[in-house]
Order: sequence, then C-alpha cells, then structure tokens
Amino acid sequence: GGVPHDLGSPCENPFKKLNAYVFQDVSKWKDLGPKFVLQVLRDFVATKNMPFLEKVWPTVKSVMKQSQKWDTDNDGLIENEGFPDQTYDIWTAFGPSAYTGELWISALSAMKEIASVMKDHSTELTYEALYGKAYLAYEAKLWNGKYFNYDSSKSVHHNSIMSDQMAGMFYVRCCNIAPPCDPSKARESLRTILEYNLNKFTVMFANKKSKLKR
Repeated sequence: GGVPHDLGSPCENPFKKLNAYVFQDVSKWKDLGPKFVLQVLRDFVATKNMPFLEKVWPTVKSVMKQSQKWDTDNDGLIENEGFPDQTYDIWTAFGPSAYTGELWISALSAMKEIASVMKDHSTELTYEALYGKAYLAYEAKLWNGKYFNYDSSKSVHHNSIMSDQMAGMFYVRCCNIAPPCDPSKARESLRTILEYNLNKFTVMFANKKSKLKR
C-alpha cells in the first residue's frame, strides 16, 4: 500500500532498490499516495488506456486503503503527525492541513471516478461517502475566510499561507471531477497566495535589494 518517493539511484540498483532519498521516512509521507492516485486518473483521462487502468486498479485501492489509516478521528481527512511527513521535508504539520488535506480530498474524488469507470459500484459508493465527509471537515477545520490554514494545530505557524494548498485542484480540473473545496474558496485562496506569497514578497525583496545597492 505504500508509494515510493523515487525509483532509486542510478549509482545503485534503480527499480529494485527504491528510495535513494533518505532524509525523511517516506513510508509515512501523507501526500505520496493521493498524488499517485491522481496521476493514475490523469493519465487515463489523457490516454483512455483501459488495460492500464485495469492493471493498476488493485494497487490504487491498496494505496488508498493504507493512506486512510491516517484518518485517526474518522472525519474523512487524513492527519499529519507533527513531523515532516510530506514532500515539504523540513516543515512540520499536525492534524488536518491545507496541502495534504486538499490532495486527499482530490484523491477521494478521483477514486470515485475510477471506480465508476471500472464498474466497481461498492467502491464508488464508499469513496463518494468519504469524499462528502472529508469535503465538509476540510472547510470546517481549516477555512478562515481568505484561505485554508496551514494546519489545524495551535502552533504559531498554523495560519501560515501554504502556497501549494490548491495542488489537487490542478488534477481535478484536468480530469473534470468533483473539486476538493468550493471553487469560490479556491479562487479566494489563490488570490491570497498571489497577494502575499508572490506580489508582496517581490516588493519586499526588491526593496531590500535596493537598500543593499545604496
């Protein structure tokens, strides 16, 4: 049920000895599984390759079953565990988080779609219910009126603006499936990211650079 970070180092035995990256324990990363599922659906939508989908479907279900174990309070969302357990490998998060949570809900939506294509109706119903529950929990626990908080902890950075909080939205738009959050909230989040993570940072950087030249 786990997804490797990489296929190994060309200096060793790639494809057989996986995960040349060893800085963190990637077996506990919360974003690799959801991203794998989203990439599977993306590739199927682009190619319509049914044998491909049939071959990977058991693996997709196994990955999601494993990932769902990280939903410790049964609210539909998986929780971060207070250490760098996702791709941003020096950033800690605790509980539901903007980045991981949004990817997870997107993956739930993708699972519902893949199950429908596979005519696996029981799995489709399971993920439809999970998607609805997670969708509501994500908004209730993280939305602050302008964007989704970095995480649901009480840390000093819990309300930081995570620039990658709409990563899953890219996939769902490519695949034309149900979104991870209200589209109006996605747009508001992106406007906030543009304002604070890009525009104001660019101005601040330019001002500092100008002072250094004086």
